Amino acid sequence: MHYQYVVTLKRDSEKYIDRISILVCSFSVLVFLFEQLSSGHFSIFLCFSAALVLTGILLNSVRPKNDNKGVRYKNWLLIAGIAWIGMPYLQWIAGLFFLLAFLESQARYPLEIGFSNDQVVINTLFKKKIDWSAFNNVVLKDG
Repeated sequence: MHYQYVVTLKRDSEKYIDRISILVCSFSVLVFLFEQLSSGHFSIFLCFSAALVLTGILLNSVRPKNDNKGVRYKNWLLIAGIAWIGMPYLQWIAGLFFLLAFLESQARYPLEIGFSNDQVVINTLFKKKIDWSAFNNVVLKDG
């Protein structure tokens, strides 16, 4: 649908998203290394996964914040999720990592509100459509 007016609101929660992503990825690295040390045998998959996720965390922490792309942890969360599939226990955590990677992308997307003659649409994960008749007070300024 085409909207006459679209308002884009900036999200201020990006630093919290980054912190949670760093915490979850760091937890994965620690669990991978703990499993490697406690199992008694060498697993190239766990060592490589831990090194790869740790490298991703370090690369994103040194990346300039004013970069056009910004800091994204989606790929590193996906890699950690794939590594959780290879763990000898708690493979279901991989599904949580895939969900977190998807939600990280959605949480960074700016909130958009579209206005048409019939309705107001708020563009979130699930679009919310509100008819103009649902509003009690609307003030039109400058036409």
